[in-house]
Amino acid sequence: MSKERDSQKRIAFVQLFAEAASSVDVPEEIHVVPTGTWSHPVYGEMEVTSADIAEFVKNFREKVRLDLPITQGHDNGMSGGELPAVGWFKDLIDRGVKGLYAVVEWTDEGKELLSQRAYKYFSPEFYEEYSDPETGERRKHVLVGGALTNRPYFKELDPVVAFSEPGLIKQLTDDMNLNDILAKKASELSSEEKAFLKAHEAELTAEQRETFKEVFASEEPAPTPEPDPTPEPEVTPTKVEASEVKISAAELAALRSQADAGAKAFAEVEKMKLGTEIDKLVFSEANKEGRILPKQKAALVELMFSLNAKQRDQLRNILGSLPKADKSIFAELGDGGAPEQSKEAIAAQVKALATEKVSASEGKLSYSKAVAQVFSEKPELKAAYDAALAAETN
Repeated sequence: MSKERDSQKRIAFVQLFAEAASSVDVPEEIHVVPTGTWSHPVYGEMEVTSADIAEFVKNFREKVRLDLPITQGHDNGMSGGELPAVGWFKDLIDRGVKGLYAVVEWTDEGKELLSQRAYKYFSPEFYEEYSDPETGERRKHVLVGGALTNRPYFKELDPVVAFSEPGLIKQLTDDMNLNDILAKKASELSSEEKAFLKAHEAELTAEQRETFKEVFASEEPAPTPEPDPTPEPEVTPTKVEASEVKISAAELAALRSQADAGAKAFAEVEKMKLGTEIDKLVFSEANKEGRILPKQKAALVELMFSLNAKQRDQLRNILGSLPKADKSIFAELGDGGAPEQSKEAIAAQVKALATEKVSASEGKLSYSKAVAQVFSEKPELKAAYDAALAAETN
């Protein structure tokens, strides 16, 4: 039975890796705006808080802007007109410090682009200060659209599509997971789950061992040996008094507590070793040979810890066969197109106009808000700056 199960697992590993290399799940939900602080070369200091995320959702649901599109790359004023939508925002989701997420309806073209991995990331388009062109009403934090891109400014956003390592981790973890087993009753466990639980007894707390005590107490009865016709010589048994070994309930509880602490310490040391091993596979600016993203490290450590030695070796082989991570992860936002002016020249022009607005307001208008007004009044200037930035990053 054990050999057959191992064979099935090996087949599953091969099938899973083949699927990971070829399939792409087009998501219905994407990460739109992160929380944090940034220093932008034109906008200056930028900050998005969880309170700002709530405002994005409120303004969307109050229809401050209608029918927000997702386009194939940013327009940047280079298209000669509007870019066609490849997706539409259907709803926004407030996830607090995790940021703003969105439910998206993709067009056929959008699904095709994502399934071919033509674009991997998303870039939002929003106003920190927005003035309604019809009513003049002013709002803060208004989402107006977004674009598929391969050079996102916000590195904190989850990729829209990626290789299927998370699916790989989930499927392997689902195979035999200690937490899933502990969620069941002892009477509901299969023989394989009981064996798995016994193999991981050291990882359980005293309360969990008490809950599943019938699993640990159940042992297959030993076969009754055939009687030996040769009589055994009589041996006088050594008498052992039960009173020779005594232990109180408090002492027993202390011993169990120490055993639990020792098991936890062993588990932490093991996880540290696995973390050091997986660090060598994590892609970063210092490790361009990496094959997994930094955000996947914790999940991989937990997965490796839950596997036996043979399964760990199989997973190592799969991870070693994955392609290297895309170096464009560390690039900046931008799209193609040759700008008419340099980025520095446009930034200087924006700075002059913004400084003039701050002076005219007698200090009541902040510099970042003045920049936002300049771009709102002169969209061609913002398009030229974005185009110059894109050309510089190519």
